Amino acid sequence: MERPLIIAHRGASRDAPENTPAAFRLAWEQGADATETDLRLTADGRIAAFHDADGRRIFRDPRRIRDLSLSELQKFDAGSWKDPRWRNERVPTLADVVATLPPGRRLVLELKEALGAGFPALLAGAPQDRITLIAFDANVIAEAKRQLPACRALWLFGNYGFIARNRGKWLARRVRELGVDGVDLRHERRLDARLIEPLRADGRTVFTYTVNSRRSVLRCARLGLDGITTDRPADARAWLADVSA
Repeated sequence: MERPLIIAHRGASRDAPENTPAAFRLAWEQGADATETDLRLTADGRIAAFHDADGRRIFRDPRRIRDLSLSELQKFDAGSWKDPRWRNERVPTLADVVATLPPGRRLVLELKEALGAGFPALLAGAPQDRITLIAFDANVIAEAKRQLPACRALWLFGNYGFIARNRGKWLARRVRELGVDGVDLRHERRLDARLIEPLRADGRTVFTYTVNSRRSVLRCARLGLDGITTDRPADARAWLADVSA
């Protein structure tokens, strides 16, 4: 059984505040093959690593991220909500995230929205062969692939009820239409070999999210998935090592 990539969801987000430099550093320390982060535009057109559309959950501030400038956003404490020991963690920019990338590791960048014409230039000096772009919006991920053809691009998908009749054939056809490299599928029981086979026949990449139990991690590995996104990269690595030993 070939080990899938272990992708740290928003960094090592079980142990550190999500989408912060601390979470990314800890993910690398815990042996993650890749770290995933979310990207949004600020009011002044900068790209910040932040999941939610507004600051209610993390900052207890209701304003939308798109209505805050980068300097305003970075005045917030992005760590104390998790634990007081993470006090004064700040929201990083895309450049900050790329700067954490060690040799041989990968980044997975979720585009929460279209990031504007300047987005490709920000990755011009980055190792694009080690960057995967993901997005739920089909138009956003298709355009990102056109803009950054050297990056792998995967369509995030979780609406299994919509494809219950057509199974993986519809997914494989849709991936061809979008011109992307594969899919990143929500993990659940309907993610099975029959769903994956048409994608594999087309040579597509298949990741899954967000997988946090030993049983589910091992199931994904047995399915032959290419990458598993988890809040628990250290545990996922240990579970897979136990099986392959």
